[in-house]
Amino acid sequence: MRRCWSRATVGTIGLVLAKREFESGCLAAMESLRGVRGVAQDAVALDAADRRGAKERLSSHLADVHSPAVDQAAPAAELDSATARRAPSFAKFVRESERWLA
Repeated sequence: MRRCWSRATVGTIGLVLAKREFESGCLAAMESLRGVRGVAQDAVALDAADRRGAKERLSSHLADVHSPAVDQAAPAAELDSATARRAPSFAKFVRESERWLA
């Protein structure tokens, strides 16, 4: 193993673990989700950075019950990453993604 490791090229890696659910970023950028899956046209951002239950809070703003497996794609496609950065864990995810894509 040591011989293989010494010959390998080791690059920089990044790791981001969400402190809270993906939906906390959606709540932070609620304005960009107006009209998506029944979100009201007057929806405003909610502070979800330090709270649990983001899925439940997002469900209360959708026309149907929120199901992560079904519903994450639609908000993710419309999500404004600049406003979603209000959620600290989402901001870190965006920073790491930008670093990798640069």
